[in-house]
Amino acid sequence: MLNRSNIFLKTDNFSVERKKQIDTLKIFNANVSEVQEDVEYNIEFISGGKTLALNVKLSPEFPLEKPVLQVVPTVVHNWVTESGLVTSAPGLLNFTRYSDLGRVVHAIIREFELRPPQFLSEEQSTSSTAHQNSISRDGGQSVGGPPLSPNNFSYSTTPPSSYWDYAHPQGSNATQSNSAPVQSTIFPELNSMSIDELKRLYSNIDRIDEFLESTQPVRDLDRTKDDLITKIEEVSKDNLSKEPVLDKLREEILERQDVFSNLKSQFEVLNAEYQKLADRFSPESICESLQAAVIKSDEKSEAVAEMFLEGEMDVDAFLVAYENSRTISHCRKTKEEKLSHQLSELKRASY
Repeated sequence: MLNRSNIFLKTDNFSVERKKQIDTLKIFNANVSEVQEDVEYNIEFISGGKTLALNVKLSPEFPLEKPVLQVVPTVVHNWVTESGLVTSAPGLLNFTRYSDLGRVVHAIIREFELRPPQFLSEEQSTSSTAHQNSISRDGGQSVGGPPLSPNNFSYSTTPPSSYWDYAHPQGSNATQSNSAPVQSTIFPELNSMSIDELKRLYSNIDRIDEFLESTQPVRDLDRTKDDLITKIEEVSKDNLSKEPVLDKLREEILERQDVFSNLKSQFEVLNAEYQKLADRFSPESICESLQAAVIKSDEKSEAVAEMFLEGEMDVDAFLVAYENSRTISHCRKTKEEKLSHQLSELKRASY
């Protein structure tokens, strides 16, 4: 069980490393299109005004194995074989599982952008013409045999010294004598370097990083970054100094919140009592109470009259009781009728 768990753990780590490598490919390069997920990717770029594509294929053992890179269409370059495979790029030669696939591919594309290579079809046409001219000058005999393809370095990854002048005419003495050297305005430090120094610098990513760190724009960026870090620290300290005040205000808010809760509870109790009294003493409720009181007074008057008729009450007592009962009944009835009339008028007026 332990060995099986270790195998699963290694597989997970391997998948994570593979995904990180593919992420760097998308981070450091533009126009990355996915041909097959996790296996094949295509990157289009412009070189010398022509569109090229770099095809990246990843084997199942990647990143333990190197990626397979192929330029389409096939070009003439000392890094590229006749079939278009990129095999001699410095970053690819030294590729390990700890390399960045995106940086390696970006360096290859950058090489083709800075020094546009010639298409293989164009090179074959040029070589064929030169070979025919050579035969015609020598009476039909070829002096040097068939022309050597600049990609045909089967025994060494280093091309002949004459090939650099052929593939990169801007570095040849003939071209330099006819045109002024290109001067860099962004990185003036490059102007004082020789061709060999520039080649060594370009072939080593670590040297490029050291060179960039020593340039004035990068130093200015570092200085700006340090200033921002200092300001952020100052703002953070200022925020921390305000923490006691904020804590005190928070406590006051909590206390006031408790007071508010108590007042809210009291308000709800009083509001319920108010609603009860408002319903009880509303005009409609008073009118209904008066109607009930009138009926009660009439019933009391009738009871007094029955007692008198049955002889249970003398004349004087009957007159006093009956008169009081009828007076109360008429007063209540008058108030009820008047209030009902007022309510009807209010309803008619849409109150």
